[in-house]
Amino acid sequence: MYSRIIFVAQKIKLQLVIIAIIAIIPLAMRISGIKFTSELVDGLLYLFDRYGLPIVFISSFIEHIVGVNVYFPGSAVIVTAMILSFGHPVLALSLYLVEVSGAILAYLLDYILGKLIVKSKKEVIPEAGIQKLIVTLISGMWHPHFGAIASMTAAKQGYRLSSFVFSMIPIVVFWDSLWAILIYNFSSFFTAHSGSILPIFLIYIAVWTFYDIVKAGKEFRIKNYRTSTE
Repeated sequence: MYSRIIFVAQKIKLQLVIIAIIAIIPLAMRISGIKFTSELVDGLLYLFDRYGLPIVFISSFIEHIVGVNVYFPGSAVIVTAMILSFGHPVLALSLYLVEVSGAILAYLLDYILGKLIVKSKKEVIPEAGIQKLIVTLISGMWHPHFGAIASMTAAKQGYRLSSFVFSMIPIVVFWDSLWAILIYNFSSFFTAHSGSILPIFLIYIAVWTFYDIVKAGKEFRIKNYRTSTE
């Protein structure tokens, strides 16, 4: 029984780390007395008003780091910046490039964290597995929460860093371009419908964890059967 628990835990290490981060952050915020819905958002908007593009870059970077982005309101700064750039194409383009740069660097960090957590030694030959990688990234990078998980999943599946980077960059550019165009042209809609995606994200984590637990259980039984028949 103990060996089975260890085996399954090894298979869901990514989920356990993400869950731990999600649990620790609100506790730390509570101890520090920071109120997410007011002080943190207001503080970020104040910094943006004072320092401009560097705050957008920092917000974008943190917004795309797995677990941390669940509570960090970086999107509030990014959306506000895009809305304020309405009628100023050069400023809008600058904001877009800064936001994309932050996202790319953060996803790279997510990938590296995934490698460190899983410590995978296997590698997927790009020609054989690149299509699966592209599908994983496209389906996840429509939103920072899921994009961060997709980056860690790519590391877990054993994709080379070069394969990940060359696949990830155009996908980030595509999704961020789409969102930038929508926000720039429909700013009033995004202002009125900027709710939290946390419930959906938590459901996703729960389903993903349950799926991997069931899969690991089957692998453990097969492994034991093969051992007993040898």
